[in-house]
Amino acid sequence: MAEPGSPAVPLSPASRSTHRHAGEHLEEGEWGRAPTKRHGPGTEATTSPEDAAIQDGRACTAPPRPVSDEALRRRLQALGDDPGPVTELTRRLYLRRLEELVRGPRGRSAGHSPELAAALRTGHVPDCAQDELALARQFDRPDRSRRWREGLVKSSFNYLLLDPRTTQNLPLRSHRLSPAKCFRTFVKAIFYVGKGTRARPYCHLAEALSQHRAGTQKGCPKVRRILEIWASGQGVISVHCFQSTVPAEAYTREGCLVEALGLQTITNQRKGNCYGVAASWPAERRRRLGVHMLHRAMRIFLAEGERQLRPADIQGGR
Repeated sequence: MAEPGSPAVPLSPASRSTHRHAGEHLEEGEWGRAPTKRHGPGTEATTSPEDAAIQDGRACTAPPRPVSDEALRRRLQALGDDPGPVTELTRRLYLRRLEELVRGPRGRSAGHSPELAAALRTGHVPDCAQDELALARQFDRPDRSRRWREGLVKSSFNYLLLDPRTTQNLPLRSHRLSPAKCFRTFVKAIFYVGKGTRARPYCHLAEALSQHRAGTQKGCPKVRRILEIWASGQGVISVHCFQSTVPAEAYTREGCLVEALGLQTITNQRKGNCYGVAASWPAERRRRLGVHMLHRAMRIFLAEGERQLRPADIQGGR
């Protein structure tokens, strides 16, 4: 809407139509470009839910509704995705996915920390083994006179949720890729970082399962991403790492991982907390350690292989 007192926007010449017919589809050459918004005289600019997808807290324009379901599916396949049926339930998810693919890796890497962006660009992963050792040593025999978050039982671990449409069974094909390409693919596939005990990662899937059964797509970005993966006919990958730690150490590792990745590139809602010696380190040092631990997590993933979790694999799922 124009501000009071601002000059009016001149209308297009009458000889040039500024509207599409309701059933008209985008031409192939127009895919991936933000459609030009056109308004009649005296009307406000309006945006339908499918004209704007919200990704990582930022508004991004997606292809409009007139694009047919089949054309949307073909375009996703052309960009290397493997979509399932496009329905009323999955359409918005696929529009958002298309926008991510069109933006490409540059759009995502913009949100990574400088340390991770440099590692992805150069293939050089910082050697922070001594920092990781210092962190682990403190929590191996913690000061029991201090109050540590959630106690000192060594039953915690960290986990990463990965999108299989990005990994495409990375462990199986890693021998054909360069180490740098493997790391870039692994990082790009991560959409959530967590700390847990026992079956904590499955709580996220159970939350998404209730939406899946109801045929809805509500919830936080993490749940919507899980639903999108399931709608494609694939399952979520859960990589567990850094096992048998006290909660404070697991929270610290989670914090370093999130700082390295950057909140804009994952679905975590907030940064983690660091405890012990790492809490006093400069942010750059923690981020470097986060990059180091991401590379270690990738090696665990490559060694253990890819396992996907679909609705039928969740307790009570079908």
